[in-house]
Amino acid sequence: MDRKSLLNKLKQFGIDSKEAYMAEAFSRNIGFLSEAEQEKLSNAKVAIPGMGGVGGVHLITMVRTGVGRFHLSDFDTYEPVNINRQFGARVPDFGRPKMQVMKEQALSINPYIEIREFPEGINNSNIDDFLDGVQVVIDGLDFFAFETRRLLFNRAREKGIHVITAGPLGFSSAMLIFSPNKGMSFDEYFNIVEGMSEWDQHLAFFMGIAPKATHLKYMELSRVDLNAKEGPSLNIGCQICAGMAATEAVRIILNKGGIKPVPYFFQFDPFLQKYRKGKLCMGNRNPVQRIKLKVVKKILAKKKTNTVPALPSPPKLLIKNDTIPEEVIRYLVTMGTWATSADNCQPWNFIWDGNILYLLKDPDRSGFFYDINYESTYITFGAVIENIRIAATHYGLETNIKLLPSKKNHNIIAEIKFLHTDIDKDPLYPFIVNRCVNRKPYLKKKIEPDVVQKLKDVVSETTGADMIWIDGKDNKRIMRNITYNADRILFEDKRLHEGLFKWIRIKKENASKKDGMNLDVLELSWFQKQAFPILANWRALSWLNKIGMSRAPGINSIILLKQSPAYCLLTMNNRKPSDYINGGRMMEKFWIQANALGLSIQPMSGFIFLLNHLNHDGALQFSEKHRVSIQNMNNKIIKTILRKQENSAPTMFFRIGYAANPMARTPRRSVDEIFRLVRLGDS
Repeated sequence: MDRKSLLNKLKQFGIDSKEAYMAEAFSRNIGFLSEAEQEKLSNAKVAIPGMGGVGGVHLITMVRTGVGRFHLSDFDTYEPVNINRQFGARVPDFGRPKMQVMKEQALSINPYIEIREFPEGINNSNIDDFLDGVQVVIDGLDFFAFETRRLLFNRAREKGIHVITAGPLGFSSAMLIFSPNKGMSFDEYFNIVEGMSEWDQHLAFFMGIAPKATHLKYMELSRVDLNAKEGPSLNIGCQICAGMAATEAVRIILNKGGIKPVPYFFQFDPFLQKYRKGKLCMGNRNPVQRIKLKVVKKILAKKKTNTVPALPSPPKLLIKNDTIPEEVIRYLVTMGTWATSADNCQPWNFIWDGNILYLLKDPDRSGFFYDINYESTYITFGAVIENIRIAATHYGLETNIKLLPSKKNHNIIAEIKFLHTDIDKDPLYPFIVNRCVNRKPYLKKKIEPDVVQKLKDVVSETTGADMIWIDGKDNKRIMRNITYNADRILFEDKRLHEGLFKWIRIKKENASKKDGMNLDVLELSWFQKQAFPILANWRALSWLNKIGMSRAPGINSIILLKQSPAYCLLTMNNRKPSDYINGGRMMEKFWIQANALGLSIQPMSGFIFLLNHLNHDGALQFSEKHRVSIQNMNNKIIKTILRKQENSAPTMFFRIGYAANPMARTPRRSVDEIFRLVRLGDS
């Protein structure tokens, strides 16, 4: 409704003047505020830059308090990502300017307020107009709008205007008040100096706004990305910000006294039921604060090197005579290669003939001793196929998949045809490249039943597949012992040892290769990194095994497993090649879903490769000692884990839980190296 319609609406209730409306609408304020104070508020002017998470609710809170005049700025529009925290974000208003939406909201509460709009935002050319006649500024700028915030705070100080900033930090609000004639300036408090990088400026603001941070106890710092300018937030914190900031704004406008500007700070956290306040002498230059900055900087620096790749930009799909362009196929192949493979060996090649995409195993990267009957390779190709299927839905393409199509060419694992059917985009599509192994220690935080059910639902979509969730004390101990014994065999059998270390990049000159695993990926401690070259030398290791060195990897696995809240065993009903491929598809979908739900996963499937040997020939290629150990593993799994499903074929075993993001990601070979275009009719 426009202002005229709103005023006509008031007339239906016998209200025909501003004075009458103010007396009626804000009558319940009287008792906490006097009539004279309410009148003073109605004539006050408040500036609010930003109509987003806190800015929008600041505006509504001040309007309902009775403030009558506003300067507002914002140049952005609402979109779905704003829903969780921004007052004006509603589906009907997606795509609309935030300024326009919030102005309508404010006028619908009080049609008599005055609003001056700054739809281009605030900058050097309009900052004085934005602050003209303003008694107080309530900061609603985006956290990462640092230079704009710095301009605003410093110019307001020069013009004798108070600025209040209240940051939503999880369930809490942290508040600072900047006075024009007392306390410290913005640059002094946050210790902003010339030549400071943007990243360091953001960190200074992040740490300075809450020196005794309560929210860090329940916040995942790994979710803060100062480079991408992203971080978690909650609407609850925004609401608390508005209450705290509005209280100080009223105090300032009515000259009630008691203002405590920086270096005083305040944080209220109802989740932890704590209210922290204090005085940060010297601001961020405080010695204790400097130490905190260094610690948090180190944590966030790990996030900077944590290579969760951005989703590759998909090329535009232009269909001519039902022909799919080569660049689209190359994109789908790229997405396919973000699948998992044993030790990141990447045993794949691709051929596109303009009609069919052929997936072929690379004989030089498959069929190793642990890859008995190519079972590991089949699982990998199942994961590749599933990634391609998910990515194809981005284009409305449905995949027609034929497994193991050629009796003459055993390297061809699958043929894929793409049909344009306008199929709905798979919700897992944005998470394909986020799927990764996380070898860090996991929190003991319990995985909720509804999360487990979502994973079970994914597995149940595959015929013959099953998910065995292991979180009971006894079964977890059994699986730890099995993993420990499998790791011992890995370091006691020369063939398995050579297969593993073929793909571990210990030497610096090999670290840049686009396959295998470097030591950062393995999340090793400094001591472990020093010991690894010795472990890689079979002659040295075989001697050290005489004094028990082979126990060390198994002990490390036990430590990681003990810290994990749950394990998961994925199985298929049969052991045919097509079952392993379908098992790989199921596994990849499960893994992507788990990561999308915020879970971390590490496969610990060495014993599965050993069981495959047992199924193949009774593990006759192993020593008698190892053969007995493998048989015992099989018996324990059948008796205690599989129970009535003893004919099931284990596909993958994970530890699963919540953890900080991994230090590094495994690389992938370029599409040019693995992809060939062969036109129909070519030889």
